[in-house]
Amino acid sequence: MKTVQNVQRRIPEPAAGEVITLPPVTVRRRNPPLSHLMRTLAQRTVPALLGLALLVVGWQLAAINSKGFPTPLSTLDSALTLFADPFYNGGA
Repeated sequence: MKTVQNVQRRIPEPAAGEVITLPPVTVRRRNPPLSHLMRTLAQRTVPALLGLALLVVGWQLAAINSKGFPTPLSTLDSALTLFADPFYNGGA
């Protein structure tokens, strides 16, 4: 029969070395390229514009099928008239 010996390997201690200090390095910040800025702008604005368009389409469909419910275009015309002269009080 063979006997198994319990062998432990010893890891050698690292040799002491000289510490070298490096001079500080200046890092220039680079501005992101224009394509990155445009992509970021598109990622933020396109979903909002699509949601607004979906709201207006739903509003138009609801206005077509009901009587007395204003369409988005008639509401925009009324709003532009009101916003053109907000302090108009009819001559009183």
